[in-house]
Amino acid sequence: MSKSLKNFVSIKDALSDFTPRQLRLMFLLQPWNGPMVYGEAARGEMRSRETGLRNFFGKCAEAERAAAAAEGSAAQKTDAESVSAGVAAIPPTRWGAAERDLHSATSTCLGRVHAALCDSFDTRGALDAVAELAVSTARYLTAAREPPAIPCPRLVRSAAGAATRVLSALGLVDGGGPSDRPGLDGAGAGDSGAEDSAAAYDRLMDCFSGFRDDVRSAARGANPMSDVLAACDAVRDEGLAALGVRLEDDPAAGKGRWRREDPAALARERAEREAEAARARTSKLQGQLKTKRAELDKLTALAALPSVEQALADRFCPNTWESPPPPPAAPGRAASSEPGPPGPTRAADGTELDPKARKAAGKAAEKERKQRAPLEKALQKGGEGALQALAADVEALEAALEAL
Repeated sequence: MSKSLKNFVSIKDALSDFTPRQLRLMFLLQPWNGPMVYGEAARGEMRSRETGLRNFFGKCAEAERAAAAAEGSAAQKTDAESVSAGVAAIPPTRWGAAERDLHSATSTCLGRVHAALCDSFDTRGALDAVAELAVSTARYLTAAREPPAIPCPRLVRSAAGAATRVLSALGLVDGGGPSDRPGLDGAGAGDSGAEDSAAAYDRLMDCFSGFRDDVRSAARGANPMSDVLAACDAVRDEGLAALGVRLEDDPAAGKGRWRREDPAALARERAEREAEAARARTSKLQGQLKTKRAELDKLTALAALPSVEQALADRFCPNTWESPPPPPAAPGRAASSEPGPPGPTRAADGTELDPKARKAAGKAAEKERKQRAPLEKALQKGGEGALQALAADVEALEAALEAL
């Protein structure tokens, strides 16, 4: 039936267009007992959901790292120094309204997931509950606090762990089973347990050493500022991405933020960005080529036209054209000494034109001049070789398109 209706898609073909997690998200976001939307129509929501979940877990991991760093820094001070300085960032020892709200949101999420799955396996409702928990967690992490207070890492980890358990049950977490580490990559994905720690350290130091070399070379170059920024972009998009690290700029905080992620997913995103950039370049070059070709065709056609006198030779004698006297001065302005453009004075049979006929002939000549004005303007701007230069531009754009 599916083949006869031509709505049959093999798993192999589907996986060539979407990642396994995106396919699972597509299935989970639609009712199991109703029609299913497949393809580009569902891609936008799948990507949005997946990106939202990764951002959620990334922010949770960042909050835990910040808390661990703050506690380590505070431990290096004596009690007297800590008290006198009063700047050591510490997680709250007592829950305030923000902590209670996040704890309640975590419990509510699990309750909503249970109710959704009991309601004819409403998997979309379960994902909506997790998305709402992510929003509540982001609200908690960005809530205003009096220094030195920071978000409670255990509470954040609890929210991330609850979301991970739900997503793992729905088959969205890699690794094939529950994980002690929150996130979509499952147990050991992207951490030191997935590969030998010494090898991981070696890869990281190779990346750092290469970046240092690039910065040193850029500093000695002719354009150090742009070259250093290019090296920063390269280590973000290539070196760190290959290590499974997503590095993003945070303009509000004035610094970068990083989180672990699947290297294959980062490679796919980079390939998509490059493909989109290539499409944009192609579209831009095609637009420029279309404009240049139209201009070249127009000017070439104008260059092939006879002169104004020759074009009107069947109506007016070509050798009897004269320029009219300068027009009278307008009130309050100086008179112009420039004569007007030449116009016909005799008809084709040699008879002299009366003033009315001469005026009509001048209008006909002016119409012909306006038609040739773009060519005259181009020649004034580019000289006698303007058309050749325009043809060279067209050839260069055609070559650039073929090279893409």
